[in-house]
Amino acid sequence: MRLLLDLGNTRAHLALSPGPGQLGEVAHVAHTDGRGPWAALASQAREARVASVVPAATAASLEWLGARGLTCAVLDAASSPIALDVATPQTVGADRIANALWAARARPGEATIVVDLGTAITFEVVDAAGVFRGGAIAPGLRTQARALHTGTALLPEVTLDAAPPALGRDTPGS
Repeated sequence: MRLLLDLGNTRAHLALSPGPGQLGEVAHVAHTDGRGPWAALASQAREARVASVVPAATAASLEWLGARGLTCAVLDAASSPIALDVATPQTVGADRIANALWAARARPGEATIVVDLGTAITFEVVDAAGVFRGGAIAPGLRTQARALHTGTALLPEVTLDAAPPALGRDTPGS
Protein backbone atom coordinates (compact mmCIF):
# COMPACT_ATOMS: atom_id res chain seq x y z
CA MET A 1 0.00 0.00 0.00
CA ARG A 2 1.31 3.46 -0.90
CA LEU A 3 0.53 6.71 0.92
CA LEU A 4 0.17 9.68 -1.43
CA LEU A 5 0.74 13.18 -0.03
CA ASP A 6 -0.01 16.46 -1.78
CA LEU A 7 1.38 19.23 0.41
CA GLY A 8 0.02 22.56 -0.79
CA ASN A 9 0.43 26.05 0.59
CA THR A 10 -2.82 25.90 2.57
CA ARG A 11 -3.84 22.26 2.88
CA ALA A 12 -2.45 18.74 2.78
CA HIS A 13 -4.27 16.08 0.80
CA LEU A 14 -3.64 12.43 1.66
CA ALA A 15 -4.81 9.13 0.20
CA LEU A 16 -3.89 5.48 0.11
CA SER A 17 -3.22 3.80 -3.21
CA PRO A 18 -3.58 0.02 -3.24
CA GLY A 19 -2.05 -0.20 -6.73
CA PRO A 20 -1.17 1.69 -9.91
CA GLY A 21 -4.01 3.94 -11.03
CA GLN A 22 -6.01 3.25 -7.86
CA LEU A 23 -6.87 5.88 -5.31
CA GLY A 24 -8.66 5.48 -2.01
CA GLU A 25 -10.61 8.13 -0.16
CA VAL A 26 -8.80 11.48 0.00
CA ALA A 27 -8.39 13.32 3.31
CA HIS A 28 -8.03 17.10 3.22
CA VAL A 29 -6.46 18.72 6.28
CA ALA A 30 -5.04 22.13 7.12
CA HIS A 31 -1.31 22.15 7.83
CA THR A 32 -2.13 23.33 11.35
CA ASP A 33 -4.22 20.19 12.07
CA GLY A 34 -1.16 18.22 13.07
CA ARG A 35 -0.53 14.64 11.99
CA GLY A 36 -3.65 12.96 13.40
CA PRO A 37 -5.17 11.94 10.03
CA TRP A 38 -1.73 11.03 8.73
CA ALA A 39 -1.03 8.45 11.42
CA ALA A 40 -3.96 6.19 10.54
CA LEU A 41 -3.10 6.23 6.84
CA ALA A 42 0.66 5.89 7.39
CA SER A 43 0.12 2.81 9.56
CA GLN A 44 -1.44 1.07 6.54
CA ALA A 45 1.32 1.96 4.07
CA ARG A 46 4.83 0.72 3.35
CA GLU A 47 5.90 3.57 1.12
CA ALA A 48 5.00 7.19 0.45
CA ARG A 49 5.06 9.51 -2.54
CA VAL A 50 5.21 13.22 -1.75
CA ALA A 51 4.34 16.15 -4.01
CA SER A 52 4.98 19.37 -2.14
CA VAL A 53 5.27 23.09 -2.84
CA VAL A 54 6.31 23.88 0.75
CA PRO A 55 9.97 22.99 1.41
CA ALA A 56 9.61 23.07 5.22
CA ALA A 57 6.57 20.77 5.03
CA THR A 58 8.48 18.43 2.71
CA ALA A 59 11.40 18.09 5.11
CA ALA A 60 9.17 17.62 8.16
CA SER A 61 6.98 15.08 6.37
CA LEU A 62 9.91 13.03 5.11
CA GLU A 63 11.38 12.94 8.61
CA TRP A 64 8.02 11.97 10.15
CA LEU A 65 7.32 9.27 7.54
CA GLY A 66 10.87 7.90 7.68
CA ALA A 67 10.63 7.57 11.45
CA ARG A 68 7.64 5.27 10.83
CA GLY A 69 9.63 3.07 8.47
CA LEU A 70 8.11 4.27 5.20
CA THR A 71 10.26 4.46 2.08
CA CYS A 72 9.67 7.91 0.56
CA ALA A 73 10.06 9.48 -2.86
CA VAL A 74 9.53 13.14 -3.72
CA LEU A 75 8.11 14.36 -7.03
CA ASP A 76 10.14 17.19 -8.55
CA ALA A 77 11.56 18.20 -11.93
CA ALA A 78 14.53 15.83 -11.56
CA SER A 79 12.26 12.83 -10.89
CA SER A 80 9.41 13.83 -13.20
CA PRO A 81 8.01 10.94 -15.24
CA ILE A 82 6.73 13.51 -17.77
CA ALA A 83 8.88 15.64 -20.07
CA LEU A 84 8.95 19.31 -19.02
CA ASP A 85 9.51 21.37 -22.17
CA VAL A 86 9.95 24.74 -20.46
CA ALA A 87 12.85 27.20 -20.08
CA THR A 88 13.59 26.33 -16.43
CA PRO A 89 12.17 22.90 -15.57
CA GLN A 90 13.74 22.97 -12.09
CA THR A 91 11.33 25.79 -11.16
CA VAL A 92 8.15 23.87 -12.04
CA GLY A 93 6.34 23.02 -8.81
CA ALA A 94 5.42 19.47 -7.88
CA ASP A 95 1.73 20.45 -7.97
CA ARG A 96 2.04 21.46 -11.61
CA ILE A 97 4.06 18.35 -12.50
CA ALA A 98 1.44 16.15 -10.83
CA ASN A 99 -1.37 17.90 -12.73
CA ALA A 100 0.47 17.53 -16.04
CA LEU A 101 1.23 13.88 -15.32
CA TRP A 102 -2.43 13.23 -14.55
CA ALA A 103 -3.46 14.88 -17.85
CA ALA A 104 -0.94 12.88 -19.87
CA ARG A 105 -2.09 9.59 -18.34
CA ALA A 106 -5.83 10.29 -18.17
CA ARG A 107 -6.07 11.76 -21.69
CA PRO A 108 -3.38 9.96 -23.73
CA GLY A 109 -3.00 11.35 -27.24
CA GLU A 110 -5.01 14.48 -26.43
CA ALA A 111 -3.81 18.02 -25.84
CA THR A 112 -5.15 19.02 -22.42
CA ILE A 113 -5.31 22.05 -20.15
CA VAL A 114 -5.58 21.38 -16.42
CA VAL A 115 -6.91 24.10 -14.12
CA ASP A 116 -6.13 23.71 -10.41
CA LEU A 117 -7.98 25.99 -8.00
CA GLY A 118 -5.94 26.30 -4.83
CA THR A 119 -4.00 29.00 -3.02
CA ALA A 120 -2.90 29.80 -6.55
CA ILE A 121 -4.87 29.04 -9.69
CA THR A 122 -2.62 27.16 -12.08
CA PHE A 123 -3.12 26.26 -15.71
CA GLU A 124 -1.01 23.43 -17.15
CA VAL A 125 -0.78 22.75 -20.88
CA VAL A 126 0.06 19.20 -21.94
CA ASP A 127 0.35 18.46 -25.65
CA ALA A 128 -0.96 15.36 -27.45
CA ALA A 129 2.44 13.67 -27.03
CA GLY A 130 2.11 13.98 -23.24
CA VAL A 131 4.71 16.74 -22.85
CA PHE A 132 4.25 19.60 -20.37
CA ARG A 133 4.57 22.79 -22.45
CA GLY A 134 4.02 25.42 -19.74
CA GLY A 135 1.07 27.30 -18.37
CA ALA A 136 0.11 30.17 -16.13
CA ILE A 137 -0.15 30.93 -12.42
CA ALA A 138 -2.70 33.38 -11.00
CA PRO A 139 -3.72 34.32 -7.46
CA GLY A 140 -6.28 32.00 -5.89
CA LEU A 141 -9.73 33.24 -4.92
CA ARG A 142 -8.87 34.01 -1.27
CA THR A 143 -5.68 35.79 -2.31
CA GLN A 144 -7.66 37.84 -4.82
CA ALA A 145 -10.28 38.75 -2.22
CA ARG A 146 -7.60 39.89 0.25
CA ALA A 147 -5.82 41.92 -2.42
CA LEU A 148 -9.05 43.68 -3.43
CA HIS A 149 -9.75 44.62 0.18
CA THR A 150 -6.24 45.84 1.01
CA GLY A 151 -5.72 47.56 -2.36
CA THR A 152 -8.95 49.54 -2.42
CA ALA A 153 -10.54 52.15 -0.19
CA LEU A 154 -14.10 50.84 -0.05
CA LEU A 155 -14.27 47.17 -0.92
CA PRO A 156 -14.99 45.05 2.15
CA GLU A 157 -13.02 41.97 3.08
CA VAL A 158 -15.06 38.91 2.22
CA THR A 159 -14.63 35.32 3.31
CA LEU A 160 -14.85 32.52 0.81
CA ASP A 161 -15.92 29.59 2.96
CA ALA A 162 -18.37 28.47 0.28
CA ALA A 163 -18.31 28.83 -3.49
CA PRO A 164 -19.32 32.37 -4.41
CA PRO A 165 -22.28 32.83 -6.73
CA ALA A 166 -21.44 33.14 -10.42
CA LEU A 167 -23.35 36.44 -10.53
CA GLY A 168 -22.97 38.67 -7.50
CA ARG A 169 -26.07 40.66 -6.54
CA ASP A 170 -24.26 43.04 -4.15
CA THR A 171 -20.69 44.29 -3.70
CA PRO A 172 -19.47 41.49 -1.37
CA GLY A 173 -21.12 38.89 -3.58
CA SER A 174 -19.50 40.37 -6.65
